[in-house]
Amino acid sequence: MATTMPDITVIRPNGSPESALEGTELAATADEVRLLGFPKTLFEFDVGIERRFLADRETTLSVTVDLLTGTCRKNDTYPDLQPRTLSSTSLLNPRVDRDAAADTAHTFVRRTITQTYTTFTAPRIDPVREETVFKLFWVVPSPSSSTVTVIDTITNRLVAEDVELDAFTDDPSIE
Repeated sequence: MATTMPDITVIRPNGSPESALEGTELAATADEVRLLGFPKTLFEFDVGIERRFLADRETTLSVTVDLLTGTCRKNDTYPDLQPRTLSSTSLLNPRVDRDAAADTAHTFVRRTITQTYTTFTAPRIDPVREETVFKLFWVVPSPSSSTVTVIDTITNRLVAEDVELDAFTDDPSIE
């Protein structure tokens, strides 16, 4: 029997399994759709940029570090979050630790700032918040029952088809 993890934090899905299935040719019902959580760490930084001939610049930057691959991406805004209760078997285990994720995020922000702004000194990069969350995906069984289709719960876009069930633990590049 699966163990339930109370109140983990997830990035708020946009819609429901029903809305994700609309417009697809998938034969599954919403009751057959399962959730799969990919671990992420969200960071928000206040950045101060000292400029020689222009006024100093203050900005905020939000980034996400994928805790399976260690990759970092800039967010348009800090995502909306919500608590959720999921089975522990629905959550993938992180492969990247907290310190490595923080280093990756800081390096990414520093590189982004120096590529975007002309600076004469190192930018001031202050962490404002950091949260480990799960990004959810709808997992829709295929008629063959040995494969699944994966749909992003935020964009409702199909991200992978005919994925073998054991591929989630073997290949984190599905996302």
